[in-house]
Amino acid sequence: MASDIMSCCSEIIGGEVYIFANFGSGGSEYYEALGDVRIQPARIERMAGATSAGRIWVTEAPRPIRVIMSFVNRCDQNPVRLYCERCLINVTVVEKSRGFFHSFTQSLIVGAPEINLSTGEISGIEIVTDDYSMQQSNEVLGKFCPPHPDIKTDDDGPLEQMGSSPRFAVARAA
Repeated sequence: MASDIMSCCSEIIGGEVYIFANFGSGGSEYYEALGDVRIQPARIERMAGATSAGRIWVTEAPRPIRVIMSFVNRCDQNPVRLYCERCLINVTVVEKSRGFFHSFTQSLIVGAPEINLSTGEISGIEIVTDDYSMQQSNEVLGKFCPPHPDIKTDDDGPLEQMGSSPRFAVARAA
C-alpha cells in the first residue's frame, strides 16, 4: 500500500536523514549524519546596524549555500573522503521520513575536519554550492533514493550493498 507523504508533510517535521555524494573523480558514497543537519539556503546574508541617532540600516553580502552537519565515523563510510575530494561533487541530502531531496550540484567541501574518537563524531566539514534545489517524492516509504542513475532500490535488479544500509545500493554493470 502506498504511503501518501504529501498528506502528512506538516505532521512529520524530522526523522532519518542521510546524504549521497557523487564524486567528480568517480564513484559515490552514502554517509550518515550524527546530530543536526542544517541547510543555509540563502545566497545572501543581511547584516543590520544602527546610526548614532538609532535609525537602522541593512547591508547584504553574497555567500555560498551551505550544508552544515556532523558525520558518523564509520570505517566503510569515512566522511574525511569528502574533505579530501578536491573536484566538484554532487550531493543529495535525503530526508527519508518526509520524502524531501535537497540537491547541491557542483559542490565543494570546506572547513577543518575534527574527529572525536570518544563519540565517533566527525565535525568541521561543510558542503558549499551556488546551485541548490529541493523536491519532494510521494513514493512508498522505504523506496526513497536520490535522483541519480547509479542509485537503485533492492527491487530494481542486481545490486551491491552500499555501506551499512540494507535499503540502498549502487547498481554495478555486469
